[in-house]
Amino acid sequence: MPNVRNAIRWVATSLVLGVIAFSAIGCAAAGLIAHATTPPPKVPPAYKLAPVPTILLVDFSGNPGQGTLDSIRIAALATGMMRDNGLTFMLDPGLATSAQSSQPLDKRLRPSELARACGAKQFIYIDLRRYTTTSSMLGETASGQAEAAVWVVDAQTAEVLWPPESGQGFPIGASVPFTPTTGGTTEQLVHDQINQQIAQKSGRLFFEWQEQ
Repeated sequence: MPNVRNAIRWVATSLVLGVIAFSAIGCAAAGLIAHATTPPPKVPPAYKLAPVPTILLVDFSGNPGQGTLDSIRIAALATGMMRDNGLTFMLDPGLATSAQSSQPLDKRLRPSELARACGAKQFIYIDLRRYTTTSSMLGETASGQAEAAVWVVDAQTAEVLWPPESGQGFPIGASVPFTPTTGGTTEQLVHDQINQQIAQKSGRLFFEWQEQ
């Protein structure tokens, strides 16, 4: 009989251990499934814009004549992204180009003047402080970097609405490693990637977005 009791205890113990092991595996599997199916977290806007006519201005404050085409491209990309994400009060950045072009060649409108000329109540100002590209010795690859600061400003008073605690604006940057030519000019490809990065990082400051 002792052998029978021992056999019964062994079977019972095995069943208990099996149930525990199965539960642990099931929990781990459920955890993995939940992790795989849970969407990435959403990132709230850094600043909630007032829903009033707003224009986005991009400038090289240190050298206003530099990078005009890049400034226009960044403004168009960022504005389009913001409109696509519900900020329908964003004005066409082409209004700023037209307003400045209507001025005499020796007169450059200040950002607040330009924003008012476009009918904006507030404006997003992106100051490109650094924008450089470097080509390899043979000119077959190129890299680039950019640094910028972002403000939101009242168009009537020129008062900085955001970020109020910093006189330097909200910093953003872009970096493109050495990139080979795959169509078009190498330098233009780098400019395109820098512009896309600056536009995305600046636009995302003002609407909720989801990490990939």
